[in-house]
Amino acid sequence: MTREQKMQAVVEAMREAVRCWRQGEPWDAVKSALFHGERALLDLDAHTEADAETVTLAVWRGPNGTVTLVEPRTAADQPYQVGDRRLGTVTLPITREGGR
Repeated sequence: MTREQKMQAVVEAMREAVRCWRQGEPWDAVKSALFHGERALLDLDAHTEADAETVTLAVWRGPNGTVTLVEPRTAADQPYQVGDRRLGTVTLPITREGGR
């Protein structure tokens, strides 16, 4: 399940809990919906970015050793000065600071 699907599960569970409460359903039904929301929230919080987004970048090295990363196949993917050499591309996972 993707992170977005897990976020949607939290939203749906909370909507169900609010619906139960507003319609005056028995407290057990409201508690059950809240429990499902809590479980969905814990699943979301435990989500790792294993299936996360990635970014692909073209790697250029200049004559003085500087390295530049640019989006491949765009106007930026070209030498800026004499001696620039395109080393290839690299695909990296996007990780967010703090895990979110």
